Amino acid sequence: MTSVTAAEVSPRRRVFLEDHLWRIWFRRNNSYLRNRVTSARVTKDALHGVSLEDALSICGFGRYQRFIALVGGLCWLSCALQNSLSAYILPSIKCEMHVSSSMLGLFNAVFLAVWDSSHPPRDPCNLEAPSPAILQSAPLFNDWFYDKMFNFRSFGGLPGIGRRPVLIYGMAIDSCLTIISSFSQNFYLLLVARFLSGFIVGGPAAIIPAFVGEFQPGSKRQQVICYLGFFWTVSWVILPGVAWLIIPMNIHLHWGGYSYSSWRFIILLVSVPSLISSVLIHRYPESPRFLLAQGRAPETLDILSSIWEVNTGKKADNYPVKSLDYVTNTSAIKEEPKSIWRPLKMMLTQWQSLLAMPVLPITLLGCFLFFSNMFGYYGLGLWLPELVNRFEAHYAVSNKTVTLCDLTSKVDNSEESNEECVIPSTVFMQSLVIGSMGLVGNGLSGLLSSKFPRPVMPVILMAAAGVSVLTLYLVQSSFQNLLVSTIFQFCIGTCNMVYNALVVDMFPADISGIAICMCVMSGRLGAMVSNLVLGHLLDVSCFVPILLCAAIILLGAVFSAFIPKVPYCEQIKEQEKSVIKA
Repeated sequence: MTSVTAAEVSPRRRVFLEDHLWRIWFRRNNSYLRNRVTSARVTKDALHGVSLEDALSICGFGRYQRFIALVGGLCWLSCALQNSLSAYILPSIKCEMHVSSSMLGLFNAVFLAVWDSSHPPRDPCNLEAPSPAILQSAPLFNDWFYDKMFNFRSFGGLPGIGRRPVLIYGMAIDSCLTIISSFSQNFYLLLVARFLSGFIVGGPAAIIPAFVGEFQPGSKRQQVICYLGFFWTVSWVILPGVAWLIIPMNIHLHWGGYSYSSWRFIILLVSVPSLISSVLIHRYPESPRFLLAQGRAPETLDILSSIWEVNTGKKADNYPVKSLDYVTNTSAIKEEPKSIWRPLKMMLTQWQSLLAMPVLPITLLGCFLFFSNMFGYYGLGLWLPELVNRFEAHYAVSNKTVTLCDLTSKVDNSEESNEECVIPSTVFMQSLVIGSMGLVGNGLSGLLSSKFPRPVMPVILMAAAGVSVLTLYLVQSSFQNLLVSTIFQFCIGTCNMVYNALVVDMFPADISGIAICMCVMSGRLGAMVSNLVLGHLLDVSCFVPILLCAAIILLGAVFSAFIPKVPYCEQIKEQEKSVIKA
């Protein structure tokens, strides 16, 4: 058999063999790559024209990604603590500042009014497309918020700003505003500070998953985002636990005309994670995806090589990728607007599509589902610790059995008394139990959501939540209130996660981002209305707000039955098949 020397091998064949050998090397040394570097041009010592996803896969998953995920988790924990803070300081504010329930409802509403919870577009039928974020729903995450920056409502979506500055300055400003809230001696100053805090922290809360996700290789992104979501849900346990330890200590400091009590110290503690997050983000660069979208390829390669260096321990100069494929990485990125009006025009065009047939019924359905769910979740849910406090305050001085509505006159009398305010530790212990059940619901929603038809879980959960609200009218003890409140929080919170998962693929891919924004905006409107209604009516006619809340939630259960049984893209495919058969 005649052997063939290297000189006799044709140049084309030689290039083919070199490419083949390099691919074998990458497969052996980067098992996570999985044949993904398919479009790159391979030379003897470098890869050229590599897509960003492939470049991240070559970097691997290691210490760099874990550390940035922890920093992002701390940022999100800070935002989650801000989101839930009001529920655990309401009894103390009412007691110390002698404000009415209607003003407490306004206190909750102003923060929710400016909290940004928009979601990005995603095509659920396109496996190559980045998946969306499901706020507060760790097990239901699917690479969510990966395209968040290019959503107009996101702070990071403004051309040229990026994620990193929004996170750094947003968290720092939020920390300062929270400290101001802690020292506010006037209720209205506290109200303004909380309003500004809600406005500022909404931007970082929306961008964090995108910032973290864009440093992860595609094979690990979903898993990392799931773990990131845990930091949000764990706040439901941390905050009542900390409040349980600190507020009953009855700290009262006085100097000059200022006073500083236990609940103010809770607010001060909440500012610490925000400040630490801002400092830690300084250690990390801008998102490589954003930089590449801005045409800053050299900076992107520097970041990728630094990730490679940290993960592998090799020198950054040895990173094999020498150039990136602009087309692959920017194909889904819109051109920078030529004027400040272009984003507004595009948004109005998408709104017109949402309000036109055949999408209009789905738009109305999604908006009402979120309105009804968050009417209870962020409305009545934020009042649960206050309801527990009312029962504890009554049974501390009397053994007479009363219902929730019987406590109205006692609340009015307590506001007129000058007795020292004491918040029982039981209030926070029970809030801790309620928050823990929220974590359980978070886990179950991820395990069970794919095992039932799409409308089943929302119908059952919303119906159970509505019935539990009606049961509040009948409770006669703090334990009964705890039991009913736990069931309510479990059902309404779990359903909120399921709604977030389902609404993503109810709309066409090109308008799904603005559609989800509209749905969540409707939900926030429901939360605001609920807080204002509860605040104004709870001490006047207790039965009316309870009945109203239950009725709206039960209506949400009824309309949940009309949730499409398959994603929108699958409906289109089925229609195309039926047309072809016809």
